[in-house]
Amino acid sequence: MYTEKIRLLQLLVVIIIASQGIFYFIGCAEAMKHLTVPVFADYRKALDSFIAGRLRVLYYIALALGITVLMLSRQQMNGLVFLCTLVATLCIVVDVLIALKGSIPINNRFNQYPAGGVSDWRGLQLTWVKLILIRGAFSFTALVALLISWLW
Repeated sequence: MYTEKIRLLQLLVVIIIASQGIFYFIGCAEAMKHLTVPVFADYRKALDSFIAGRLRVLYYIALALGITVLMLSRQQMNGLVFLCTLVATLCIVVDVLIALKGSIPINNRFNQYPAGGVSDWRGLQLTWVKLILIRGAFSFTALVALLISWLW
C-alpha cells in the first residue's frame, strides 16, 4: 500500500520535471535560439532566480523516491515496476549530471553577462538550448517509463 503511494508521488514529481522538457520540445527551444544574446541572458537571469532552487528540490525528491521504490520492489528485480523505475531513476540521474556539468555552468556564465569572459556568447546560448533538449529527452523518457509501469 505504501509502495503505491510512493510510486504515485514519484510519478507526479517526474511529471513536473518532464513538463519543462516538453515545454522546450513544443517550441520554446526554437524561440530561445532566436533571442538575441542580451535578451537570452536577461531571460536566464530572471528565470534562474526563481526556479533553480525549486527544481533542485524536485530533482532530489525524484531521486529519493526512485531509490525508495527500487528498494521496496527489489524482491521482483525482473518485474515491470522495478525495471521501469530503474530506467526512470537512471534517466533522472543522467539529467542531473548534464545539468551539473553543462546547463548550470552555462547559466552561471550568463548570470555574469556581459562580463563573463566569454568570447562566443551566441555559441554558449545554442549549447544551452541543445543541452536542455537532451535533458528534456531524458526526463520525458523517465516519465514514459513510469507511465508504462502504471499502465501494464
